[in-house]
Amino acid sequence: MSMSTVICSSCNQPGHLCHSHRDCLNNPRRLATRAQNEAVFVEEHERHANIEVESESVNSVEGSDVQSDVQSNQPRCYSCGEYGHSRRSHRTCCLNPANNGNELDNENTNISVNKNCARVSCNIIPERHSLGRMDQQCSQYYAYMWIEERASHSSVRNPVFNLCCHQGRVQLPQLRRTPVEISTLLRGSGARSNKFHRNIRAYNSTLSFTSLGVNVDQSVVNSRNGAYNFRIHSAVHHRIGSLFPNNNTATPAFAQIYVHDPTTELQSRQAVASASLNSETLQQLQISCTE
Repeated sequence: MSMSTVICSSCNQPGHLCHSHRDCLNNPRRLATRAQNEAVFVEEHERHANIEVESESVNSVEGSDVQSDVQSNQPRCYSCGEYGHSRRSHRTCCLNPANNGNELDNENTNISVNKNCARVSCNIIPERHSLGRMDQQCSQYYAYMWIEERASHSSVRNPVFNLCCHQGRVQLPQLRRTPVEISTLLRGSGARSNKFHRNIRAYNSTLSFTSLGVNVDQSVVNSRNGAYNFRIHSAVHHRIGSLFPNNNTATPAFAQIYVHDPTTELQSRQAVASASLNSETLQQLQISCTE
């Protein structure tokens, strides 16, 4: 399985193409946010440094010998300058972001702390997690796997896989080859094959035994731009009627066609089809389904 990685023309980092991507190092919005956060960080750091200097000056003038001895035996926080803890993450630190409230006033230092200040962002994209190439094959049925999907007791040199066939204990029959007639319609490029491709769902519906029963949410089906949406409510079920129509005048449909008059089978399918189907193609599909 081939894997191609795009390279940004602005920052030369993999994973995106241009500087407008949110992961680009040169994204203008990213750079503006980083500059703003760095300014807040510098301002907060300078304020803490001034607080520490003022606190040391006050302690040197007004502090008693007893108080100095007690404080010297206690850790001191670098963030708020208080004794009794050493980190900002301590629950008693006035600068701990986990404390409740947007603003807290420190009685000793008279500082107002904004608790909603965001952490300074790092302008380095974290390394992307990758499982590598899916190039390992099961020794039983040759299914392609990732090396990390191997069994826990196997090694990287001789991997054994359980997810595909449970080490050969699950044996599936070989798939039957597609009938030549259907394969020609699927892979052909002529006018008949092109019409078959456009109406392939209608062909499938006319040959079905049951119909789909579902409560479709019409508020999103084809009511918006973009990809087609098929949103349902409750459970999906199949509608299976009786083997014979309710009355002699009703047109047989789905499983009823298989047990109805074989001479009118083709006409019955065309009557219930949601599109104009090619009679020769439909006849060919009928024969392939009954063989």
